Amino acid sequence: KALETPGKTKSNLAFAAEDKKKANETKAKKYASVIGMLLHIAQNSRLDCINPVQECSGFMSNVKKACIDHCNYLCNYIVCTKERGYMIKPDKTNLDGTQDYLFIVSGESNANWVKHLSRRSVNSGCTFVNGAMVKFFSQMMKTIVLSTTKAELNTAVLIAMDMLLAYYILVSLKLMAMLPMMLQVDHKGAVDLANNWSVAGRTRHMGAKQNFLRELKSNGIIEVKHKSGTELLPDIGTKNVQNEDLAKQLDKIMHPSLKDMLK
Repeated sequence: KALETPGKTKSNLAFAAEDKKKANETKAKKYASVIGMLLHIAQNSRLDCINPVQECSGFMSNVKKACIDHCNYLCNYIVCTKERGYMIKPDKTNLDGTQDYLFIVSGESNANWVKHLSRRSVNSGCTFVNGAMVKFFSQMMKTIVLSTTKAELNTAVLIAMDMLLAYYILVSLKLMAMLPMMLQVDHKGAVDLANNWSVAGRTRHMGAKQNFLRELKSNGIIEVKHKSGTELLPDIGTKNVQNEDLAKQLDKIMHPSLKDMLK
């Protein structure tokens, strides 16, 4: 049966595998081998699978039966859509080859708060140059944060650094990039923090990251704006989204479209 999503909608392997029986040693070894291949696939061509692969990779040393079920579901989806792959397609096609041409660097960030049993959150974000994605990541945060706002602010800082890297690479090649660069964040509170110099007692420990973004804005380098999570590509890196939301985002960067693949 053809599947429309790489993971079961709204499922979370971290909680689904809780208190489940462990898989036998033979299946556990095969699981580790398959996840190793899936990590390579997700990072290089199948960005639609990055969240379920990230979930499955967290159980390499403690394989549960629920993990194998999720892995089989993901593999079935990949087989059903084996002709699909990442497409590099810039928005602006009028590149004239001169040094006066302005490249547009932008970024999107999203986070899923307390997604894991360890109470850690998941960061996901992407960086674009002229609409063509140059980096996409989905990873577990190294530390525990106590609110969604802090999780989103952490992710925004990571994307801002990636955007600066892309900008300085262009500048080092004696090319030009448009300023300010646009950073879109899926949380109004995180956007307000990035656009506000005041730091209250409850956010003082986040002041360094907040002021990092604020200084970039004051210097005209980055502009932080809010955008709904369902409109952002990194949303697929934080959770298993519905088919409609998945297709809407992935059809921008992958070919052929999911609708055409499943005909």
